[in-house]
Amino acid sequence: MTTGGFKVFRVDERDSVTIIAPLGDAISFRGADVHGELKSIEETIDKHPSRDAIFDLGSVNYFGSIMIGMIISMAKRVNEHNRRAVLAAASTDMLRLLNAMQLCWMWAHFPTVKEALKTLKEADREA
Repeated sequence: MTTGGFKVFRVDERDSVTIIAPLGDAISFRGADVHGELKSIEETIDKHPSRDAIFDLGSVNYFGSIMIGMIISMAKRVNEHNRRAVLAAASTDMLRLLNAMQLCWMWAHFPTVKEALKTLKEADREA
């Protein structure tokens, strides 16, 4: 299922996991669109508190501080529901940036969305 109407993010649901994919850096979009979509996605997270979230970063090589802040905000919302938020498909440049900002410890990172889904499903079976 893809949630329509978004310009800044693509939001999908697969295997009871919410997959959130930024479609560009926040600076590429109007501020009202960016903040409106953040609010909508956080409301979606609250409506489905039993879902883990994967942030699919594969569509863009690099994100600035506004987009990183939005990802942190959404991930915290997922964590408030005692669910997991993970990153997938981040570029080498993005991983370097997250490491330089000392943010790598916040999330597990997987090379692909498929691997992230597999690991989350396996962890649920073991729980």
